[in-house]
Amino acid sequence: VAELKGNRYVNELVARLDPLGPQARPEDLFGIALELAGDWLFAGAPHDPEAAPDAGSVHVYRRAGGVWAPHGKLTPATPQPGNLFGGSLALGGDRLVVGAAWNATHASYGGAAHVFERTGSEWIERAQLFPPEARANAVFGAGLAIDGTTIACGAAGDDERAPWAGAVHVFELVHGDWVASAKLAPDILASFDVLGRELAFAGDRLLATAIGHGANGAVLQFARTGATWTLEAVVEPEDAPAEPAPDFFGLALAASADLYAVGASWNDQRANDAGAVYVRSATNRLCATLSSPRETSWDRQRLELD
Repeated sequence: VAELKGNRYVNELVARLDPLGPQARPEDLFGIALELAGDWLFAGAPHDPEAAPDAGSVHVYRRAGGVWAPHGKLTPATPQPGNLFGGSLALGGDRLVVGAAWNATHASYGGAAHVFERTGSEWIERAQLFPPEARANAVFGAGLAIDGTTIACGAAGDDERAPWAGAVHVFELVHGDWVASAKLAPDILASFDVLGRELAFAGDRLLATAIGHGANGAVLQFARTGATWTLEAVVEPEDAPAEPAPDFFGLALAASADLYAVGASWNDQRANDAGAVYVRSATNRLCATLSSPRETSWDRQRLELD
């Protein structure tokens, strides 16, 4: 954990947070998904076997008096082997959404998402979300985003349009229940577009990556009017040439109210597979293209914007 000093983050380790429990293993993938807000930090460990083999968990940490300390682990009310609970996270205020993309309750690798809410100092599971139509290998919950009383769940393996074309399911909180309100799977999708791998809300817009779309990947921008979502734009990297190996534009995504950033982890503009980050305005104007000053191959990105 690093902290802001003045107007920048300094290279100073504030805290090192280790997995909770005596049997933590490297293969648990602790920290593969992270969410941080205020004095709360959540770290996913999707292969944690404590509840059941590869059932997964989320480790919770809380800061008090400037010190980060363990605050417990979250697991589903009914853990299942192989669910990979904790492989994705989305935090919005006092709600945390946890993905379990390999959940097989309704279909093999169909996926699920769990909604937790904070009551006092505890995080309590309030709901479990599934797509209205179960589809094998949909990996529903692999991508997540939350905005108030709206949750978006990516189903990157959904095959309604084509094999692994992907889709995004939207849920709304209605009278205390989470209700499926929309499925976003536009007809421009093709095989292995993988829509929904990364998601982010930006005001009344929902951004969803499709890393296999076109030559290098794309971000699909949906606009909300009332209860209706409409595909507003398909954003692709202008400066990325068609290559035998794609840039995977959209492998990382972060958004704020007026900006969003897209990682293209295999971009070759500076060095082979060194990667790049595209920063855009809410109107899709390209504001900056960022790359590592080291120009080193095999750099990668993980993005968060506030």
